[in-house]
Amino acid sequence: MDDTEHTRLSGFEVLKEWGDLTTLGERRFYLRRLVRHESDHKIRSADFHPGGFNKHTSNLFNVNKDAVMDLIVHQRDVLDQVWALPDNIRKHSPEWELLKKWIIPISREYKIHLQPKEEHIPSLVSRLVEMIVQDEFLQQSIVGFKCRVIFQNSRPDDKRAIIVLYLVLLKKRNQARQMCGRVLAKLKDGLAEYEACSNGRLPIYNYPVTDLMSFIQVGTDTKFQLKRILGEEKFNQLFPAKLHQSLLLDEKLEYYV
Repeated sequence: MDDTEHTRLSGFEVLKEWGDLTTLGERRFYLRRLVRHESDHKIRSADFHPGGFNKHTSNLFNVNKDAVMDLIVHQRDVLDQVWALPDNIRKHSPEWELLKKWIIPISREYKIHLQPKEEHIPSLVSRLVEMIVQDEFLQQSIVGFKCRVIFQNSRPDDKRAIIVLYLVLLKKRNQARQMCGRVLAKLKDGLAEYEACSNGRLPIYNYPVTDLMSFIQVGTDTKFQLKRILGEEKFNQLFPAKLHQSLLLDEKLEYYV
């Protein structure tokens, strides 16, 4: 697909203006206007931030403000508990049993990552917004999304995603699995024409679904801390490297893809 085809996805001037923007602030402002326009003001930028958010390089858009806040409270609660764990936890110790207890709420956090090339960020955001506002299930399941702005002359951060979709927090595990799998299927179908626009990078702890899309169970910041506490070997026993450490050991890939 060429840039002309992408531009036709929207009445908004997606690519012409984007290429003229020279600062992070200008690009962030442009994306805010783009999302408001494409969603008819149904999706707007948020004035609050989840974990790992850099307000200078990214925008956060909330689809469901209450659901985003529930997720942020959950993230903070989980991180508080994980940070309180001592270093060098031994298996079968009281600390290990505490960690096993906390794995249950930890595992409820799902995110989907999209990795477009720099020049295709606005067009993909435009298409993503269009999909969300036209699909009630996606509105209920994607509570918000974050989009970074980057420049080719800057060194990209290979460990972090360009676009992060935050999924609703569901307490029942089977419901969470079904929701995640259904969202992935809808996005895989709806964004199929953007596969050629992938930047070819897989964010850390993510499982590749397509060249463009990957997903993660348990937040990256939580995993960084768990790996520090547990060490490489024990961490790999919880999050197997064969699944890119994206899923807990007792999960099955077919639940999602």
